[in-house]
Amino acid sequence: MDSANAEISHRFPQLLPDEKSILFTIKQSNIATFDDALIAIQDLSTGRRKVLVHGGAYARYVPTGHLAYVRGKSILLVPFDLDRWEVTGSSSEVLEGGWMNQGSGDAKYSFTAGGLLAFIPLGNVALNINTVNWLDRTGGVRPVLQEPKAYYTAGLSPDGQKLCLNINAANDDIWVYHLTRQTLSRVTFGGGNHASPVWSPDGKYIYYSAESGQTGSICRKPWDGSGVGETLASINGAFLTDVSRDGKSLIFARNGDIWVLPLEKHEGVWNFTNSSPSEYGRLSPDGAYMAYESNESGTFEIYVTPFPGKQGKWQISGGGGRRPIWSHTGTRLFYQRGSSMMAVDVSGGSSFDFSTPAVFSDLPSSTIPCDVSMDDRQFLVITSQTEGISTRRIDVITDWFQEIRERYTK
Repeated sequence: MDSANAEISHRFPQLLPDEKSILFTIKQSNIATFDDALIAIQDLSTGRRKVLVHGGAYARYVPTGHLAYVRGKSILLVPFDLDRWEVTGSSSEVLEGGWMNQGSGDAKYSFTAGGLLAFIPLGNVALNINTVNWLDRTGGVRPVLQEPKAYYTAGLSPDGQKLCLNINAANDDIWVYHLTRQTLSRVTFGGGNHASPVWSPDGKYIYYSAESGQTGSICRKPWDGSGVGETLASINGAFLTDVSRDGKSLIFARNGDIWVLPLEKHEGVWNFTNSSPSEYGRLSPDGAYMAYESNESGTFEIYVTPFPGKQGKWQISGGGGRRPIWSHTGTRLFYQRGSSMMAVDVSGGSSFDFSTPAVFSDLPSSTIPCDVSMDDRQFLVITSQTEGISTRRIDVITDWFQEIRERYTK
């Protein structure tokens, strides 16, 4: 990748008919959607490269002498001379469809060597379909932010006044929403993906994962976005889930395990679970126990074990469990089971004990619990409005190449 040109990933390669070159999509660190990506060609033996299209993704060479690619809601064609590596005309919209994901550039269209085209006729998949809400015990939902966006995670600040948000795009970024002022401000700016934010115990910083091309790291930055992000460790693929109340331990998931990054002694990271896939862990407020989800039984269930020593383990859930959330007092543990939020009363100290799980509230469909309010009475959730973009339809066009020759070839 050409870092001087802000390239951080290459995607969707196609070996061209000359078997000497490939067509592919370039993601740069400063683009917001793949409508702004680049389409390039490169010689496999010499490395010579040329950008053919500025603005589009998922390009494919068509034997009629065209490049097909997706931008916005449309599949476009542009005439192309493979021998000279030259775009020889302007692009034309040929079909509305292809269903391009603005966050990844992936598109849903394909054609055979004989000219049979299949595509999803829905236009682009909108990223901005998620809402952040409060969910109460009755299952009632109250919006926190009115405008839908591509919210992915959300967390409540220690003072209960702000939310840290991960908003997906071609390059994901961290934002903060002030609940009282009702203002949304950006914390990270370009340079690749920034994700999985969690608050420091004093509320001054946000910890997050960062990725730029093949390099990943764990960073922190003041919540107001001032200054430069501080790199704490170089780690690929970290998904942050919690920070201990004493500020000494940062918890993150990676490769199906839960890991710990010491924050004070600057020691190396260590594997906490090292078992069957465990994707999400959170510490009790007193830091004495870790609640986590694991599918070691074949189904994801919620477990609790002492932290950091793991002397003993208790299975909390039955019939499935995901996304554990401790109450702020530490006397109750919540988790998701299907379409319900469950609650378990717990007691710690030298002898851990817990009650029978009980339904705390209903959970609407396509809703993910992220955090609990300061009074432990309602949940911060992200709900996806998927109904508006779902489809069960695939369109097929026969003799597509012949149509191109008749309509788009001079």
